[in-house]
Amino acid sequence: PGRIRVPRPTQSISAKDALPRRSGEGPGPQPTRHSRESGNLGAGEGGSPHLPLSGVRIMEMTNVIAGPVAGRLLADLGAEMVKFESLDGDISRTAGGAGFISYNTNKLSVSVNTRTDEGKEVARRLAATSDAILANMRPGATDRMGLDSATLHELNPDLIESHVTAFGWDGPDSHRPGVDPIAQAITGLQHAQGGYDGPPVYLGALAPCDYTGGALGALATVLALVARERLGIAQRVNTSLLAAGTIMCADGFIRYEGRPPRPLPDRDQYGLGPLRRVYRTSDGWIAIAADPPESGPIATGALAWLTSSDQAERIFADMTASEALETLTSRSIPCAPIVHDYVTGFFTDPQAEANRMMTEFEHPTVGTVKLSGNLVSFDGFTTLPDRPTPLLGQHTSEVLAELGYTSGEVRELYESGVVKTEAPT
Repeated sequence: PGRIRVPRPTQSISAKDALPRRSGEGPGPQPTRHSRESGNLGAGEGGSPHLPLSGVRIMEMTNVIAGPVAGRLLADLGAEMVKFESLDGDISRTAGGAGFISYNTNKLSVSVNTRTDEGKEVARRLAATSDAILANMRPGATDRMGLDSATLHELNPDLIESHVTAFGWDGPDSHRPGVDPIAQAITGLQHAQGGYDGPPVYLGALAPCDYTGGALGALATVLALVARERLGIAQRVNTSLLAAGTIMCADGFIRYEGRPPRPLPDRDQYGLGPLRRVYRTSDGWIAIAADPPESGPIATGALAWLTSSDQAERIFADMTASEALETLTSRSIPCAPIVHDYVTGFFTDPQAEANRMMTEFEHPTVGTVKLSGNLVSFDGFTTLPDRPTPLLGQHTSEVLAELGYTSGEVRELYESGVVKTEAPT
């Protein structure tokens, strides 16, 4: 089509320093400096040493959704995620409910007041023993915790910094507060969902920029770990909710002569056209994602009425959902029932069961918890979480002991209010 304009990559990487190579070794895979054997503090019951991030420790300083989701993905891949929280904890602890439990399972929790010199020292010691830090704060927020890039490099030249911000690390908006609905608005997601003729639609229950930003943050962290092993460089990687919005609008964020209009839903939010939309039947709703009429079974004429939304609506209204799905499936047209209760039905879905996508554990305050997982599996090994969501500061004492603090020093930190735990002592 000629000259095309598209956004830049959704992650940025800056090489801070090249790691010193071991004597006689050249480029290629190297063991990590801070890797630990399986069975360490971060390995829960049944934790597998065969997962790709087994033995990797990541210090996580995150709140709400995007950062915690990134941490959960990394934890499920085998990383020891140490959730480093303030004395008040992740700001969504009290209001996050089921979301907080889901995003933060499979992690350890340490609660520290980094406004004190003693708290900053705890943060520095933990960073010194970690492979990476993961944060979703505004640029510079970790500096105030005593973890600026220069200090981190001095403590641990192998350390990777991974940041998920709202609007990116640089630029006029970089220090603005930003959350998912704002990123939706700025990147055009709310307008796109509303369609050309409809008002904007607020995607409140979905948080698409948060979830996608979290996935990008996890991907960026893994790539930085790979680059460290292959190339011997420790990097700071950055992604953002702004980047997440652009990748979800990639078909709109492109310019070239003759570009066709971007397909957007109709005013009623039923779909993009008669072949890609939802329809009401006599006892429920179905979804169709069919091929263009120029090819495939629709072109034979047997289902020519599907090329008209009005005709299809009338015909489907006289069918049950089962009858409609049988008619469509017999002609190999992609279709499915619209399930209203999948959030509960998921746990008895034979497809989810066959793919081992669910697990349960005992949470210290809410009891038995069932949740989804195993988003990626590795040749017989699942990535289901094996550690319940921690209470605030639940692992403070254990982590401090591993960092070299004596029992007397730990007791003094508790008594002086530098550290905290909500777990029974």
